[in-house]
Amino acid sequence: MFVSHDLSVVRRISDRLLVMKDAQVVEEGTAEEMFDAPRHPYTKSLLAAVVTVGTDAAPPGKLLEAGRPKPTRPGMPPAGAARPR
Repeated sequence: MFVSHDLSVVRRISDRLLVMKDAQVVEEGTAEEMFDAPRHPYTKSLLAAVVTVGTDAAPPGKLLEAGRPKPTRPGMPPAGAARPR
């Protein structure tokens, strides 16, 4: 098992992946399936957030049509450095 938030490393070394959100598995499959044709909206948002250099990547602010992912539980604060642990 390898746990990482660095998707470039994950893609390079992994055969199978699990994507988790709020301690729940939301998608699972081969690395090829997950990177080439993600099914779950959260997986898509993670992949859209990857910074790419020297490609025809979407300009900032155009990564997600739906905007920033929203918390799934009522009253849950947004994720980030300021979020209490």
